[in-house]
Amino acid sequence: MSIQLPHYEKHLKAAMHSFWNARTQAADKQEISLKRDHGNRGAVTGGKNLDGFRDLITGIIMDFAPRGTDFILVEDAIGSTSKVAAKSHHFLTDPIFQESNYQQRMRILCERMMEQRLYNSAAVLTSPKEAAKSGESKNLSDLSSLRWTPFFGQQS
Repeated sequence: MSIQLPHYEKHLKAAMHSFWNARTQAADKQEISLKRDHGNRGAVTGGKNLDGFRDLITGIIMDFAPRGTDFILVEDAIGSTSKVAAKSHHFLTDPIFQESNYQQRMRILCERMMEQRLYNSAAVLTSPKEAAKSGESKNLSDLSSLRWTPFFGQQS
C-alpha cells in the first residue's frame, strides 16, 4: 500500500533549511563566546539542529504510527565522500566497508538494518552546508530514502 505525504518536498526543504540555519546560529554563538568546541562540534551542540526533522517525522508518526524507523542526515562534504580505511586489529571488517566513504557506510547500515528486520524503515539523506538557503538534499538510494521505505510506501 502506498501512503501519500502531502507537501512532502515542501516540508523536507523547510526541515533542511532549519537544520543548516540552526547549525550556523550555534556556530556563531560559539564563536562569540569564550568557550569554543573543537572543529565543527560547536555547530552541532546547540540542541536545535534536528527540530525541523523532528516535526516532519512526528507528523508522519502521528498520521501513520511507524515503528522501528531510523533517520540519518550526513553532510554532503569532502569528508563524508572521501574513502576511509576500515582497519581493525581486534575484529574482522566486512569487505564492503573497505575503502568506502561515510555516506556509503550509512546507506549500507540502514539497508542492512531493514534487511535483517531490525528496522521497518530507514532513511539516509545528504545535504551540503549551502542548503541553508535552498533546503537542498538528496537520497543515497531508493531503499534508504524518505521518498520510499518499506513502511511509508512509494512517494511520488
